[in-house]
Amino acid sequence: MIKKILLISGLGLTLMLSSSHLLAAKSGYYRWTDSEGKVHFSQQPPVGQRYEFVETQTGRRSISEDEPTAADGEAPQASPADNASMEVLPPKDPSICEQAKGNLQSLSTHGARIRATDADGKARYLTAEEIEQQRLRAEEAIRIHCN
Repeated sequence: MIKKILLISGLGLTLMLSSSHLLAAKSGYYRWTDSEGKVHFSQQPPVGQRYEFVETQTGRRSISEDEPTAADGEAPQASPADNASMEVLPPKDPSICEQAKGNLQSLSTHGARIRATDADGKARYLTAEEIEQQRLRAEEAIRIHCN
């Protein structure tokens, strides 16, 4: 009789512990890059865009496989007020802030020639358009990670 009670209690406890993770909700934010190369953060996933969900408790990331399709159609555009209210920024990182400031200073130097190494290991100079894109990325990083 005691063995039966212990067995039932043990099974009930095991079932309860193993199913508790089903009640836990994911907390985090969605991160994606738009067609202009601008990085966005929000609490809602974008429609028809590839995005990355960053869990705030563990920092683990999961990348979606969603790609825009013709069936998705155009997503309704949110007003700027809606975008501002749902934008979630990651915690400020002083090291990223300093690196972005240094990058912006280098990119803003008049007549600067910036050399980059491509995937094949070959060095080349960035075009004026690429320098401008990098400058915009540095400004965005400063906006996010600096005070």
